Amino acid sequence: MDSLKEITDFFEESDAESIQDIVNEYFSDDNRSILPSIGSDTEDDSTNSESELDVTDLDETILLFDHKDTFVGDNSFSENTAKEWTTISQFFNAGCGCANECTTVFDKIDIFTLRSESSALNYWENYSNPQDLAVMAQIATFVATGRQTAKSNEIQKCRELTRAHFQLKGFRVCARMYLFAMALSNKKFKRLKGLYLDSGIISPLHGLHKKTPQNTSSAEQIRNVVNFLRRYAELHAIYLPGHYPNQKNFSVKLLPSCDNKAVLYRKYVESCDGVGLFPVGNSTFKNTWQTLCGDITTMKPKNDLCETCQQNYTSHSKITSLFQTDEAKLELITKMRTHLEIVAKEREFYNDSI
Repeated sequence: MDSLKEITDFFEESDAESIQDIVNEYFSDDNRSILPSIGSDTEDDSTNSESELDVTDLDETILLFDHKDTFVGDNSFSENTAKEWTTISQFFNAGCGCANECTTVFDKIDIFTLRSESSALNYWENYSNPQDLAVMAQIATFVATGRQTAKSNEIQKCRELTRAHFQLKGFRVCARMYLFAMALSNKKFKRLKGLYLDSGIISPLHGLHKKTPQNTSSAEQIRNVVNFLRRYAELHAIYLPGHYPNQKNFSVKLLPSCDNKAVLYRKYVESCDGVGLFPVGNSTFKNTWQTLCGDITTMKPKNDLCETCQQNYTSHSKITSLFQTDEAKLELITKMRTHLEIVAKEREFYNDSI
């Protein structure tokens, strides 16, 4: 109950309708019935007592939507959501400044949703920004780029400047309203508009997309890692005999289970220090191993390297078959037991050898 009171006190009385829309949208029908009506002052005492108990139970699990597309399990609005809503309220109170008063066309929750969706796209991945591409697609719809003007009741002239007819949700708006709703700066919009006029709808690349990072490993360092792994596998690895589960490549080289990636990286660093070479980082070493030396793997303690054991495992299902005679079942069990005794001796010899 205290959390709902904090939410109600946070907003102005004129925002009660918008808050009710948020409650109706993000709460289920079952929980919606127990929430008190925001902005109503006349309620029965019996209704207050019943709803107060239900809301107290819901108070610990109330979920509020954050502007970063995440749900915040808290009893009050998150700091980012409160700051964002305050910014929107201040913009609506001040107005956009145009004669059409664009702020009267939209609700605050609509602008909140637009800003949240646009901000969620503002990130860099593979040197490109999804928000830039989305804005350029919108620019292509409302920027007039024809050779002649399209003025009504006037003589058409050759176009000298491009003009943007900003729109939001099908309504004509001013530039300030559009930039605020899309969480864009005027500088960024002009840059994207100029890029569209020059090259069309293309994904703008980051300024560092042609520059090599300072921590990039050279080809010689990668070659040294591959040579180290290959030579180490020749001395300590064994080839994969027989059947190996989930493995289609039978040219796999198995290292002892004690030689994991951390142990091999330490040995690699020691070998580089011995010859005066600069080693690569641990993550680069692991990525190079996985990419260029995928046939070299570390053997797990429970790996079954024997094809006969795999065949016996398959034949074990035949023992329960009704079509098998008792003599055939006894013969299968005898073969499996004899082979397990031989394997136990081989495993003991193998463990003593390593």
